[in-house]
Amino acid sequence: MHKTWSDFITAYSKIIEGGYELAKMFTHGTLIGNVREYFIASFLRNILPEAFGVGHGQLFDSKDQRSGEADIVIYDTRFPIVKVTPANWLFPVE
Repeated sequence: MHKTWSDFITAYSKIIEGGYELAKMFTHGTLIGNVREYFIASFLRNILPEAFGVGHGQLFDSKDQRSGEADIVIYDTRFPIVKVTPANWLFPVE
C-alpha cells in the first residue's frame, strides 16, 4: 500500500476510535449510534469519489417494500433521492 494512503487510513482510524469513545458519553442507544455513524460517514465522504453520496434513511422499491432504518447508505448521486428532512432520506433501489 502506498505510504500516503496508509498514513491517511492509520490517522483516520484514530479519529474513528475517538468517535467511538465519545459516543460512550451518552447512555441512549440512538444517540450512541448517531455519534458513531457521524464518524464513519465522515470517513466515507472523504474517500469516496464525488459520484457517490453518503446518507441516512430508508430504502424502497417499485412495489413500495421498505427496509428498516439504514444508518449509512452509499448512493449514486446521478439518481434522485427523496429528502424528507435534512437528515432522513428515502432511497429508491431500482
